[in-house]
Amino acid sequence: MGVEEVQRLQDDKLAVIGLTSRDIISGAELRLLEMPIKVIEESSRLVEKYGALSRSNQITIRRSWAEVYFLSPFDMIETDTYGDYQTVLFVNETALAACRQYGYSLPTPIGSVTRRDLPNDLGTLLTCPIMHL
Repeated sequence: MGVEEVQRLQDDKLAVIGLTSRDIISGAELRLLEMPIKVIEESSRLVEKYGALSRSNQITIRRSWAEVYFLSPFDMIETDTYGDYQTVLFVNETALAACRQYGYSLPTPIGSVTRRDLPNDLGTLLTCPIMHL
């Protein structure tokens, strides 16, 4: 019992989400930056219910990582792969599930890519551990 780490694999798929200027103005990226606060609140509730998670004898907690990377407009000048967006996000399944759980809406994905095939020189918008029962 205790904390079990969910491995990140090269074949994991990430959703490709294009953001227009309207999406950015409406706060799509900013809402994602609030996710760690929600995660801390949720982790605190688990600690209140089960005690210190790393030493819990009652349950096994799975820890996975919410990951959101971005390709800026400056990086997209050399390619038209992702269409006419202001920026493109690459969002793993853990982050998508957390968005659904916390009520964050993102535009519909325009595709998917494996971790192995992510573009070079991505920025990191978010990496955050998520605890699951």
